[in-house]
Amino acid sequence: MASADVQPSGTTIRARIGTMSELRRDPTTDSWVLIAPERNRRPRDRRHTSEKTVRTLCFDPACPFCPGNESKLPGIIAEMPSSFQPGWRTRVVPNKFPAVGQDVAPCTQGPAFYKTAAGHGHHEVIIESPRHDHDLTTMPEDGVRDVLATCRSRYAVLMTERAVRAVIVFRNRGIAAGASLWHPHSQMIALETVPPRMQAWQVAMLSYYQARDRCVLCDVIAYEQGDGSRVVNENGAFVTVVPFAATAPCEMWLLPKRHQADFGDLQNGEIELLAIALRDALVRLEATLDNPPYNYVIDTAANSESGAPHLHWRLRIVPQLTVPAGFELASGMSINPSLPEQDAVTLRSFRQVLRETGA
Repeated sequence: MASADVQPSGTTIRARIGTMSELRRDPTTDSWVLIAPERNRRPRDRRHTSEKTVRTLCFDPACPFCPGNESKLPGIIAEMPSSFQPGWRTRVVPNKFPAVGQDVAPCTQGPAFYKTAAGHGHHEVIIESPRHDHDLTTMPEDGVRDVLATCRSRYAVLMTERAVRAVIVFRNRGIAAGASLWHPHSQMIALETVPPRMQAWQVAMLSYYQARDRCVLCDVIAYEQGDGSRVVNENGAFVTVVPFAATAPCEMWLLPKRHQADFGDLQNGEIELLAIALRDALVRLEATLDNPPYNYVIDTAANSESGAPHLHWRLRIVPQLTVPAGFELASGMSINPSLPEQDAVTLRSFRQVLRETGA
């Protein structure tokens, strides 16, 4: 699905008032924290006791993402059109309660001891389907393809902005993973700074490349294909693995076989195969862990590094089954109570389930 199929909307984005995003530096660690009080105003769908109950609703009159409720949206940025009602397959809207925004006023300079910066950027929501009860595991593969094509299209647009230095693509599913609404959606935040985790990832990959003149993820793919113990699935363009140092039970990485630093370099044919790989991984995860909350994130190059030979993007799926406690907070290290090799065996065992469901 070509990115051109995501068409700009004529709908005017109404100005948001009261956004107070601010970056603050912790002088004890030299790290930056995004302070975003506006996020505390988000509605949270607590009316139902279980996710399974709420997802039986094809249309929710209270959901701002459902067709017919456009008045509850701050605007519409783009849509992937459909010849069937309601006339769209995916829709991109501004986040009503953004972590960053374009209307953020410059920060008042405080004491020199504490540094601040304006929380400028873009925060967008990709509404993945008109149907409230759909999810990436229940929609057909072409629906997942539409979602990924929309993400790639908006990612490419945001990366062309001069001030944008990094674009974060992510999906929160389930309350424990940070989702505030059930309607299937993912998000994209464009920042005017490179966040710490992306910086650390790029530094580690550069260090490996300088020492060996090879891409570390290309070597990971070759090693995992040869070893086989952590490979969950593979198609012509992607290999799905449980990483050797997984941070959570049944964590999976979807790795593009073709070396590419930037998610925006994904070709149309590769989007088709990524959709197949992503749906396959999520169906396996759902069957293995009984529909767990999870996050997925796309680790990709910062704007200034989009052609770097040492970088190789990936999609990480991280189930949220454990709660960080004292050790994790003190050390910055994760404790995974599950053996990655055994998780891979369990995830692979659902091949028969996938065949029976037609997934």
